[in-house]
Amino acid sequence: MIKLAICISHTQSHALADFAFSYGYVIKEAGELKAKGLIADYSMWRGLLFPTDANRNAIVKEVLKSDATHFMWLDSDHVFPIGMLNRLLSHGKDMTGGVYFKKAYPFQSVSLVAKEQKFFKGKYTIYNPAVIKEKSNMIFKADATGMGCTLIKREVFEKLPHPWFEYRWSEQSEEKTISEEMKFFEDAKKAGFELWIDEYVICPHIHPVAYDIKDHLFGCEEFEKERMERVLSNEIQMLLKPDYRESEE
Repeated sequence: MIKLAICISHTQSHALADFAFSYGYVIKEAGELKAKGLIADYSMWRGLLFPTDANRNAIVKEVLKSDATHFMWLDSDHVFPIGMLNRLLSHGKDMTGGVYFKKAYPFQSVSLVAKEQKFFKGKYTIYNPAVIKEKSNMIFKADATGMGCTLIKREVFEKLPHPWFEYRWSEQSEEKTISEEMKFFEDAKKAGFELWIDEYVICPHIHPVAYDIKDHLFGCEEFEKERMERVLSNEIQMLLKPDYRESEE
């Protein structure tokens, strides 16, 4: 029987009002699921450490001391839809995430799909943001996502090495800016666990307003227009550029 650990990785001294209101409904739903016999019990957990990777690792350590069977990760800058818990639990997957988007233009999805690319020196894995469909009832397989609204079975953490979460070095920024979730999902994939994303569970990202599917679709459309404009501009520049062989003559 499911015993749900609701985990908040919150490193701030206060919570946003929209999140607090939404979180109340999450706890209300957990109580209703327990009353209906759909889950055996639920508990609430919060980390107090900083930075976020240390916070998440501390929460996992404590929850693993309990008899919880599932981790329901929530971030404190989101709004959660009513019925989210039952929806995510119903899939029965190793890991199931809701949908949310980055808090800056072009509002890309945080759910990533890996693709192998060949370059001169070998193969590299490129992570592309998934494009989310509006009013979709589908789930799809992904390779990584944010932990802002993600359900994970206990056995995933039990089988993966500690630390589960860890910021990593970025050559571009020359800082540890690669998200702490990437290591976790890469390790989980190597261990044979699958991540699925439910397009129906949309969790707006607050900064300072809540960015949702409309912002994502607008951003995708505008970003593609800008990309095509750059491609067209480059092609025109190449056509206008004198051929170097003619200049040599």
